[in-house]
Amino acid sequence: MKDTRQRNIRHLAAPQREPQVIDFAGPKLLDAFQYGPMPLCVSGAFNSAKTVTLCIKLLWLMDRYPGFRVLIARRVWDELKKTTMPSFFKFCPRSAWEPDGRRADAEKILRLNNGSEVIWMHLEDPDALSILRGLEINAFFFDQAEEIDEETFTTALARLGRWDQAIVPDWEQKEFEETHHKPWPWIHEATGKVIPPTFALLTCNPDHELHWIYEKFHSESPGHTDKRFLIEKQPKRLATGLMAEVGERVSYADLGYRMIEVSAYDNKYATRQNLEQMESQDESWKRRFLFGKWGIPEGQIHHVRDL
Repeated sequence: MKDTRQRNIRHLAAPQREPQVIDFAGPKLLDAFQYGPMPLCVSGAFNSAKTVTLCIKLLWLMDRYPGFRVLIARRVWDELKKTTMPSFFKFCPRSAWEPDGRRADAEKILRLNNGSEVIWMHLEDPDALSILRGLEINAFFFDQAEEIDEETFTTALARLGRWDQAIVPDWEQKEFEETHHKPWPWIHEATGKVIPPTFALLTCNPDHELHWIYEKFHSESPGHTDKRFLIEKQPKRLATGLMAEVGERVSYADLGYRMIEVSAYDNKYATRQNLEQMESQDESWKRRFLFGKWGIPEGQIHHVRDL
């Protein structure tokens, strides 16, 4: 299946480049690309193309909205540099930041020709959380989020929509208003400027069922559907399109939190040699890293929260 919506790819690259058509690794990964702007976790096996898919999604957003600002983070800098960044730059050519942008890996920043930016961050940095509290971004992507604590995720959520320099094309606002019969809903709270929709993106390998990712995102988790959040200040539009009024309680599911689970077999580009190597492992390993299933039944240490 191919995405045909690459209408603004010209912003990324030099004028002579043709639109780049992306052939996704499978239907579930195309679904991940198209989902949003509600929080999304792509959970799955090794070699399931989850990181590549979300990198393409971010590049498409950066192309669609000039000036779009993204945070891409992983716990360990060496792993971010050697895994996530190569996946990103596989689809981001040099012509995307030359001649008017800038790539400075040592400074952990990438600025594209159209003004869109990526901030790279590793979360082992003792100052990472304080830096995160001051960021203004339109989207974030936490790769291997099972290694990241819940506070980091909730802090990043609070920084979404703070950046008001991204441009929403007039045609998109008009198209939205004609389709949904309502004004463009994403407005900067302080400046009143029109901003793009915000995106909270995660990838992870499956972990134990007490993990915060499972609680928030997995459809089988009781916490996913528990109506624990009180609407306090103003009505809020839910993922269904309905409005929750002040005084109502809503769940993560109501707010659009979604997990898309992928196995190595969902990646049509996975090689037979690689699959055979994974198939030779024990059943517990295959459950988690080949089939992408949550829950670790053997030898699991449960981290029980004080609550």
